[in-house]
Formats: sequence, C-alpha cells, structure tokens
Amino acid sequence: MNNIYILVIILIFYKTIVQSININAFLFSDNDAFTAFSDIVNDFNNYSKINNLNIFVNLNALSKANFTIAHENYEAFLDYLFTKKSNKYDLIVYDNMYKTRYGSHLLDLKNLLPEEHINMYMEGVSNQTCIYNDKLIGLQINIDVNFLYYNKNYLKKYNQQVPKTWNDLLNVGKFILNEEKNLNNTKLIGYNGFFPVYIYSEGGTCSIYELIYSFRDSINLPFPGITSQKAIDALEKIKEIKNEISTDNIGQLSIFKCHLRLFIISIGSTMSIIPLFYYLISNFNY
Repeated sequence: MNNIYILVIILIFYKTIVQSININAFLFSDNDAFTAFSDIVNDFNNYSKINNLNIFVNLNALSKANFTIAHENYEAFLDYLFTKKSNKYDLIVYDNMYKTRYGSHLLDLKNLLPEEHINMYMEGVSNQTCIYNDKLIGLQINIDVNFLYYNKNYLKKYNQQVPKTWNDLLNVGKFILNEEKNLNNTKLIGYNGFFPVYIYSEGGTCSIYELIYSFRDSINLPFPGITSQKAIDALEKIKEIKNEISTDNIGQLSIFKCHLRLFIISIGSTMSIIPLFYYLISNFNY
C-alpha cells in the first residue's frame, strides 16, 4: 500500500488539470527484478480504476529478455534523456548508486510530497541513499537482501554454530578445513568471498561496501566512510580471511561460477563449507 500511496501522491495533482492522464515509467533490470515493479504498477492502476483517479501508469520495463544492451549503454541512454531534457518518461527507476550521476537532473521530492509521508522513509535507509545536495531525489522501492550460505552438514558434523561475526567465520572455517584435511579431503574451500575481476562486474565493489558496512559499531549508525578506520579494519579482516581459508583465485570467481558453486553445493557436493555470494554479517562484535 505504501508504494501505491507514493504514486498517488506524486501524480494526483495532474488530475486537477486533466480528466485522464497516462504516465510513462521507465526501468532496466538484468536480474528479472522488473517483475516486482510490474506488480507495483499493476496494483496502482487497479487502485486508480477502482477509485476513479483516471491515472494510468505505463511501465516500460527493459530486461535481458527484450533488451540486449549492457548497463553501460542504458546509463548512457539516461544521460541522453536528461541532457536533452526529454519529456518522454515521467518516472524513472534507477539504481541509487548513480545518484551523483543523475542527481542534478532530478526533482526535489520535498517540494512535492507531504512531510509526514517523507518522514516514513527517512527513518530507514532513504536518508542515506536518496539525498543529493540536500535534495530528496527518490524514494526506496526495494532493497537488496544479502545472505550467508553455509553447508549445514559440516557444521553439524563438527558441532559448530553458524558464524555470526567475521571472526566466527574465520575460526569455524579454519577448524573444519583442518579436520577435513586430516581425513585427506583437500577440496574444501572455506570462503569464496565474491570479488570478481571481470571488468564489467560491480560485484567486487558491492562486496567491499557491504563488508565495510558490517563493521559499524551499531546497527543504527550510517556507513563509516571509505577512508575511515573502520574501512581499514574491514579490509584487513577480509584479507586475513582470504589468506587463512581461501585463495585469490577463489575470491575472484565470476558471478556465474559463484552461482554454479552454490548449485553444486545444493546437490550434495563437498566443494565448499561456507560459500558466500552476497553477504552481510549483522553482528557487529567483529
């Protein structure tokens, strides 16, 4: 309902000018996340019809299924639209990592939305991810969720608990690796990390930022900053983990190979004990 409410608030002022209006929305997704946006738009259109708002949102969703260009071309396309001040699209869904790239072209929603509505989002991550030069240039629609994947068979075999901190991960990984090595099992990998070296991959950068974020002293604190001591501590810890229970080659696996490794693990292989794809350790006693 919150997502429906956002669209209603942003668009309702059009209704006083015209009896019916079509709103063109635009997004690109390479991981099928556009289906979530499609549901939001469909819900709003149904809500608008039931309540006689006479507003229809037309979602132009580009994905790998119908769009063959890469992220770089999509970003260049948005640059073109903004530079030319195109009015082809009314709403644009973008990754907040590009807020400094597009922020100067976007409206300040503080001038369009009621303060009480904005405040609902400011208590979350929007006050960090949607602000550009003191402008509110968007509202969070969805947030990536990160997971710790682990092989419960090995944890059960050696009576180990699921790691809650980076030190836990290191200690549990070293213990199980050593125990399995004594049984002549040398194929085990303690940690895969996901720091791909593929030139067009943003995975390594995302992993680094997530790692630094996990080194906050409290869950309520903002991102420590890329030049902070917390960032240094985080990078030193991940280097220690890599040296102790992983390797450079394993840490640089591509996203495809990470997926493949997780699939192999899911059908019973013994290739890895605590594989991590996207991760966030939420216990801050590192």
